Amino acid sequence: MQDHDPARTLAFHPSAQPVVYFGPFRLDIADGMLSRDGQEVRLPPRALAILQHLVERAGLVVSKQALMDAAWKDAHVSETSLTEAVGLVRQALGDDSQKPEYIQTVHRRGYRFIAPISREEPFATPHLHEIPRAQDSAIAQMPAPVRMRPRSIAAIVVAAMLVALGGRWAWMEWRSAPHDRVVRANVAFPAEQAPVPSLNAHPVVALSPNGERFVYVGGPPGNPRLFLREMNRFEAVALAGTEGAHGPFFSPDGDWVAFFAGGSLRKVRVTGEDRGAPQVLCATEPGVGGTWLSSNEIVFAPNWRGPLMRVAASGGNPSVAVTQHEGKAYRWPDRLDDHTILATRWRASADDAAVVAISLPSGAEQVIAERATFGRYAPGGYVLFLRGGDLYTVRVDPSTHRAQGSPARVVPAVMTGMTGAAQFAISPSGSLLYIDDVPERSQRTLARVDQRGGAVDLPIAPRAFRYLAVCGDRLAATIFAGGHTDLWIGHLGRAAMTQLTREGSAFEPVWSPDCRTLEFSWNRTGVANIYTMAIESGEAPRVLFESSFSSAPGSWSADGQWLAYTERHPETSGDVWLWDRMTGHRRLIVATPGTELLPTLSPDGRYVAYESNASGMFEVEVASIETGARVQVSVRGGTWPSWSPDGRELFFLHDSSVMRAAVETRDGQVVATDPVTLFTQRDIILFERSGDQFVSLRQTAGAVPLTRMNLVLNWVSELDRNVH
Repeated sequence: MQDHDPARTLAFHPSAQPVVYFGPFRLDIADGMLSRDGQEVRLPPRALAILQHLVERAGLVVSKQALMDAAWKDAHVSETSLTEAVGLVRQALGDDSQKPEYIQTVHRRGYRFIAPISREEPFATPHLHEIPRAQDSAIAQMPAPVRMRPRSIAAIVVAAMLVALGGRWAWMEWRSAPHDRVVRANVAFPAEQAPVPSLNAHPVVALSPNGERFVYVGGPPGNPRLFLREMNRFEAVALAGTEGAHGPFFSPDGDWVAFFAGGSLRKVRVTGEDRGAPQVLCATEPGVGGTWLSSNEIVFAPNWRGPLMRVAASGGNPSVAVTQHEGKAYRWPDRLDDHTILATRWRASADDAAVVAISLPSGAEQVIAERATFGRYAPGGYVLFLRGGDLYTVRVDPSTHRAQGSPARVVPAVMTGMTGAAQFAISPSGSLLYIDDVPERSQRTLARVDQRGGAVDLPIAPRAFRYLAVCGDRLAATIFAGGHTDLWIGHLGRAAMTQLTREGSAFEPVWSPDCRTLEFSWNRTGVANIYTMAIESGEAPRVLFESSFSSAPGSWSADGQWLAYTERHPETSGDVWLWDRMTGHRRLIVATPGTELLPTLSPDGRYVAYESNASGMFEVEVASIETGARVQVSVRGGTWPSWSPDGRELFFLHDSSVMRAAVETRDGQVVATDPVTLFTQRDIILFERSGDQFVSLRQTAGAVPLTRMNLVLNWVSELDRNVH
């Protein structure tokens, strides 16, 4: 399916001479005239043709080639001509390419018209866009009516208009209308109820089976919870007791929503007057997706590396549903039929992931799509999945579950994350709900920060940085792109960076004390092992030491003998270990039922600081290397511990503030003072100490609320017409 299918343009009546309004501008498409406040805004014909082509496809990504074809017809021109013409349009509109209000550049794809529009047509039926409130759902598109009966036009238009005006009657009226018509709408959210930004590790939205409601993870980023939104309502309702929720999914009857929170799988009723408090079904690790196999049974992925589990929908002890293959794991399960589960088979990254159908009785796999994640079953025999950030679909044989034909791209640029999770949902009624990808949201900016919080951006361009390590003026960072995370190195004062890895995903780089060697976690073989690489030797990375479980480095001791690292054990989750470079011996330091991350040795080697969620949320703790005595340092949350050069103070991140606390040993016990705020930096993600300063990583645009989703009613009927 092409991005700019004429059948999916704005719903202009065939006999109309449409006039489009956006901002202070009026565009007469029939006469080819742009005006502002009654004064004509002159544009060259080709620039005007580009503007018209974009406006007619408002909200869609239009490829560069399609725009050149529209403006230059059969003439052969370069992209430079297109760039110049788009620049003229932006100049006429007073638009800023860096902070666009009208025309957005979609990297490597084309352009998109993003401003809200309204229309005038010589057509007596009320228009879908004529909605007076800014937060109302605005119908963006519907197919051009071809031999459509007047009664069908009126039923769909009037019903959809009343849906936007909030009447439940309207929604029921639309359901009774002919179901071969597709209606597109923007679902808007006030900022305080918006989906949580930068939560791409897990899906945030789920549609009910009948498509009449959806739930999503929203609210303040530091305190997300589930919200319920009825299609016939403007406002969403927060579901009590769902704080910290992620990965929601509906029961077959649509009365319940299951979700993960607080180390357990839970469910909450979302229909009826008395919804009640959530019920705990079973204990689990973070939870990486789930699905109701039937009204009585749930299948879920408990963690990033393990098998699929099954548990009664009423709760109980879970049992193994599908064991994982060596070096591979399953995530994001979805029901295909009574005995078959769709899942993402994950090895190292999205590049080598696959969407597979798994027989629960036999455990046999059938590959449906490779280089694919987040498979979802849609009515009509379709399987949807993400590839390279775009939504694809392919039909599957109902008996063999084999793919029939080649996958077709159906929606470009859907928001996704490095875990393979995608921000879309499909209902058995055929409706689609998704969030557009905004590449700028994943970009992060590097800066030097002094002890008072004064920040100076580094000359390195914003990118999708995930981890960073600093040693002197040397920088190591992991950058997410194309479904996987690669390791890069550079210098704090230079713009250029060099890529070191190109397969799998790399995490948590750590410099040796002499700044000449890098250790990092790399899952190129499926299991994440610790690799080492001498930067100046030109040699390939090699495994530092073998481990049966996924592991990641934390920090070296000052003399380079001991490496603190984490190892993920099936029973105790992430634990803190020490590895002796001289002897190769390993020693367990901290093991709790929770997960320990990012162990950081103090300069004198007496303590190790780390993150732990054993209390239910991540806190910074310190343990004595000699005695194992531990103390919690942070209060109500803490991450990214970092020591002062003398080892007497510990710094960590709490919300947007860098905190400081003194640490010492008294009578064999580790003691920490109450933490105080050193400085606050808006949108800070993490920091590394560098001498007497800090290097911070902050969100470039990720904190902006996601105030809009795209809803497509009866979307599957469009697949039936366009996917072969």
